[in-house]
Amino acid sequence: MVPSTVLNDTFLTTTSLCQSSEQLKVHQVDMTPAQCASRRGGPVSADKFKGVPLSNLVQNPGWTLLNNTIEGAVEVSMQLSRQAITTTVGLITKGQNSAASHLGLATDSSILKVLKGQGLIVARSFGLNVGSQSVQSPRGGSLVLGGYDQGSVANPFLHEFPIPQNDRLQDRHCPLQVELTGLTLEIKMANASETESRDIFSKSTGITVCVEPYDNLFRLPSETLSALLGYVNQTTEQRTHLVPVTEYADELVNLEPGLVYRRSSGEFNAALRFTINDKMTVEVPFHELQRPLRGLDSNGAAVLNTSYNELQIFGDPAPGNAPVLGKAFLSQVGLIVLFL
Repeated sequence: MVPSTVLNDTFLTTTSLCQSSEQLKVHQVDMTPAQCASRRGGPVSADKFKGVPLSNLVQNPGWTLLNNTIEGAVEVSMQLSRQAITTTVGLITKGQNSAASHLGLATDSSILKVLKGQGLIVARSFGLNVGSQSVQSPRGGSLVLGGYDQGSVANPFLHEFPIPQNDRLQDRHCPLQVELTGLTLEIKMANASETESRDIFSKSTGITVCVEPYDNLFRLPSETLSALLGYVNQTTEQRTHLVPVTEYADELVNLEPGLVYRRSSGEFNAALRFTINDKMTVEVPFHELQRPLRGLDSNGAAVLNTSYNELQIFGDPAPGNAPVLGKAFLSQVGLIVLFL
């Protein structure tokens, strides 16, 4: 289950998502049932829970195709540390967009309301440290409902950003919005002692972006993605080396394909520096941006294919024209969210 600010309710993936041949196909690749189950984060069997009316769910404006993907709701007991609460969750029964269950932490989060209503937390808030999915420097994370983990915070929280009254960004539900006013590629030169800075854009063309822990990859608008790819092509000669998912499908299924290229074509030896609201700078280092290709083997086990490297940047423009800063960005910052 992955924290998600897209949805107010918690939604569980179900075993019905891995039954038909159509459901076993993703990114033009046929999966085994084991790969599908692993991709979905361990789907549950709906008949093990007490069914309740769909009307028990709160509104989830972030799920624009709710009626086409959600066919049931159930009542579950959720164990949180030493406390257990009873809450209603939706069952995801169709579609390909959910690679794991959602822990709904959007503006009107059901679970935060239940916890506050029972006096288990003092505020509808959460603190998130996503850790790091880097192969070179992996790091565990933490999620605290109603507060944050002081032990995971290296420095005081330095910047505050308001949650907008209109929490939609283009076609996406997004309560955590910031203004991206600068994006710079920091390229390490051949002698390894100097770097070259190349601006992707400056504050004159700043854009509103969504901070979303459910997403792994950076999802950029078309113009920004094109500019970044231009620099990537110049520095690593990847223009002729980017490979489709079908090239390595016999060995693994890639859950959320970024920019994949053969390791023999060179290294992307650069960092990305983000400027937020002209006041906060976040640099995402090389080892968070590039890693060996990761996926699932035919038995559903997580594996690496070191013949390929993958940049943690989605290869198509941001869906719904809503740019996203996902886990790769959040690996460098602590996040605490308070809903008033």
